[in-house]
Amino acid sequence: MAVNRERMMVLKEVTEIYFTSDTLDEAIAKLERLRESYGGDAIIQQRSSFGDDYLALMVMQAETDLEMKRRISREELNETVREKREREEFERLAKKYGKA
Repeated sequence: MAVNRERMMVLKEVTEIYFTSDTLDEAIAKLERLRESYGGDAIIQQRSSFGDDYLALMVMQAETDLEMKRRISREELNETVREKREREEFERLAKKYGKA
């Protein structure tokens, strides 16, 4: 699999959402404010941090230069490891069955 060197869109948490003793009207108003700020395609996702569950508002954003650099480095390492493993497997099978 080739390393993807293009900038990717990633899901990022932009804020936490809490509904503590809110009425339905209060909760709906809170969600409408979030929709005005982040758009209707934002995603509400249940998250957990140190054993505490919360709701997070997530949006798709382009990865930063640093995130892109780190992802490409990870993908390059994974590709190198995969190729090494495949080469070792090929050599093992060639030794066992002879070269075609």
